[in-house]
Amino acid sequence: MLLLPCIFFQGKLEVAENMLRLGMGIDMIIEATGLSEEEIRKMMN
Repeated sequence: MLLLPCIFFQGKLEVAENMLRLGMGIDMIIEATGLSEEEIRKMMN
């Protein structure tokens, strides 16, 4: 059952990546995905 949380987290990362590509703001991505600002900023580098 430990795979399920990993799968959901991976899905959130993919959604956040797509949102960044579309030019959406960090605040909107945080609200939509539940990811932290730190996690999103790591993706931007």
